[in-house]
Amino acid sequence: MFYSGFCLEGEEALFHEFLPQYGDFMSGFSYGAISAVREAVLDKEIKRLILLSPAYYAHTNEAFREAQIAAFEADAELYKLKLLKKSGLSVEDGVRYGKDSSLTELRELLYFDWRGAGLDTLKKRGVKIEVFIGEADRVVDPYASADFFEEFADVYRLKNKNHILR
Repeated sequence: MFYSGFCLEGEEALFHEFLPQYGDFMSGFSYGAISAVREAVLDKEIKRLILLSPAYYAHTNEAFREAQIAAFEADAELYKLKLLKKSGLSVEDGVRYGKDSSLTELRELLYFDWRGAGLDTLKKRGVKIEVFIGEADRVVDPYASADFFEEFADVYRLKNKNHILR
């Protein structure tokens, strides 16, 4: 099962090199990592969880989060276009995989409590958690993300890779 990122739909093909061809696993990109973790906690059969550039904003301040919300409220389409470009998507892939997202989803993304998400439960259950983070990511802070997830997962820091790991 693959969960898509904010303002995206069906982009799983962009990550084929990070996802196994078969097996019992869940994965999510950016915002989709939140759903992947939630579902993995509920699914007692899952043995592997793959998080691709997880949307980690716990280290940001309220002013940053409110600025993101205000920009989205002012012009959601422009916000989406800028976000997709900043993530490293080509114009073609932005058109192909882009979709509208909601203010509710943006708030969830910005305020998600990763500490209470159940990563510790998954680790204790023996779920193999892998996190891939591009060190040239301009959407999330790759160093804060990697530092946080290292407590729960095998973290792969990819040199010269952006948010979509290219």
